[in-house]
This record gives sequence, structure tokens and C-alpha cells, in this order.
Amino acid sequence: MVEADPAGGDLAARFGHSMTPGLVTLAAANRSGAAGADVGEHAQRLADLGVDVVLAPPDPSAEAGVRALVSTSGGELVVGGAARAVVCDVGRLAETSAAMPLVRHADRVLVVVRPWVEDQAHLQARLWWLRQAAGDRLGLVLAGTGPYSAADISRAWGVTVLGQVPFDDGGAGVLAGRLATRRWHLRPVARALGDLADVVVRTTPVPTRERAA
Repeated sequence: MVEADPAGGDLAARFGHSMTPGLVTLAAANRSGAAGADVGEHAQRLADLGVDVVLAPPDPSAEAGVRALVSTSGGELVVGGAARAVVCDVGRLAETSAAMPLVRHADRVLVVVRPWVEDQAHLQARLWWLRQAAGDRLGLVLAGTGPYSAADISRAWGVTVLGQVPFDDGGAGVLAGRLATRRWHLRPVARALGDLADVVVRTTPVPTRERAA
């Protein structure tokens, strides 16, 4: 996973990690390497969750890191080794976001939205440029429950809803670094994320090159 939100990252603070290696070193390595740097070489292991993460600083230097990364890579990340996937968290996406090149090069683009009227209004206002950037690679993930079903939303916007993640206070506490991770895999949110990952893998064409965004 890469924390690529220009507003900054949270995971280093939540789980007590340093910023190095991380987004800043990955961007620097891309500047100095002719073929691009392997994302995995700049990740740190969040042992409790079993996830490798390229950590971003929690301040404006994160945006500089994202801009430096995409200016050298063009938004296409190098992923060494077989059968490895990279998830980029680009935060609250805007059309002018520094992370947009990552969106354009991603194999899949997932937008997380709640099934409530105000959230759907925000989605509607952004759909035209999201479609322009992602095309048929665009999918939706619903957060929690609300008055609109997955079928309602998919039919209204013509975008497939790939999964639904429940509100889970205990799971949120684990992801925030506040609760122990024992039996994490049994949490409702963990199961939902696993199901979502399976759907994404089944419905995403195999990339022709070792890349991800």
C-alpha cells in the first residue's frame, strides 16, 4: 500500500513508525533511477496487520512527495516480484489533485462513498471527470448502510458497486492503532475487505507489465 494522499498520511503516527523509508525516499529514488524504483523497497511492515506500507509524512511535504513521485514516474509505479498488488490511498480526490496521474495509470479506481443523499450528490458532481480519468476501470465501494442499495446506486450512475464495507467500531479501532489486532481477521470490516479484494482480483484484467497505482 502507498499513502499517496497529498494532504498527508496517518499510519506512521498510528502505529509508531518512522517516515523513512517511505514516500519521500520513493520519490527521491525515482528521481535518481533511470528505470524507476521498486515500491516494495520503500515500504515498512505493519506487523500487526500484515501489510507493507509506503508511509507518508502528515504534513504538506506529503504533497511535494506525491508531485515528485508522479513527475518522475508519470503515475506508473514499478512493482517488483510476481503476484504483488499495490493499493494507493489518494485521499479525498479532486480533479486538480497531485495524485491524479496515479488514478489515470491505475488498473482499478475505487471510490468509497456512503449510500446517503448528500454523499451521492458529491459523487454526481465528480462523476464526469472521474469517468474521464478512469473510464471503465472505475468502481464504487459503499461505506455503511443507508437509504440507497448497491443496485440503486449502480443503476443511477452506471458504475458498478464492487462491495460494501460495514461500520465496525472495533475494526476501526484496530485500523486506527488504538485496539489490539488479535482476531482481526474475524472483524466484520476485515471480512468485507477480503471479499472486496476477491471481487477486484476477479474483475481486473491482468496487467501486461509489473505496475500498479
